[in-house]
Amino acid sequence: MDYWSGTGAPDPSDDFWVAAKREYFRSALGLFENLVKGRRLLDIGGGVGFFAELALARGWDAYSLDTSPVATENAAARIGPNRAISTLDGLLPDPVDVLTFWCVIAHTRDPRELMVESSRVLRPGGIIWITTPNFDFQKPYSFSRTCFGKPIDFDAEDHVGHFTPRSLRSLLVASGFSAPIFHFCGVNETSLMGCSPSKLEVHGKRSWNCLTFTLAQLGLPNYMSELQATARLR
Repeated sequence: MDYWSGTGAPDPSDDFWVAAKREYFRSALGLFENLVKGRRLLDIGGGVGFFAELALARGWDAYSLDTSPVATENAAARIGPNRAISTLDGLLPDPVDVLTFWCVIAHTRDPRELMVESSRVLRPGGIIWITTPNFDFQKPYSFSRTCFGKPIDFDAEDHVGHFTPRSLRSLLVASGFSAPIFHFCGVNETSLMGCSPSKLEVHGKRSWNCLTFTLAQLGLPNYMSELQATARLR
């Protein structure tokens, strides 16, 4: 499935979508800047290049990789054709300091192969950033929606993989990374109630994740709606 060619892809001209993503992206970049000295970054599954564009403006040597021709074409117009690539072989030979996967692994049938293959362009000690829906949250949430006649269609959203904090840790350690550290940098542009970009509902989602992240830091189970994690390449 080419996500960026489908009817469910976000509208890059939507001001609220752009503003919500920008806030989230800036928070994540601030985290990376505290974790690594280098400033070379590759965003895998980078779509139309929003994140790479913001990273460039912040002083990063940033690249975006996406297999979608539609996304790559749009990213090239945004960040330049030399920075919008469709394969790892299109990247310059120098390793990167940060690899980012914004909601990518849930759409991947072999996430371990993706992790191992991608890590060959990451320097030892570099970090990987992953966000993905948290199935410990999604499972009861999906059940509650089904009870109200509004089930979540994971197939329609092309979610072929589901991760909990435990399974994400297993994936990363098996792929040559350290155990993940979980973070809270922000929320995506949609609300807990479905596809609505209502500002009130997005603020509610942010409050939920902030609360559950704090509780998880105290040793309680992690029930954030989205897992946000970094890990280092060993």
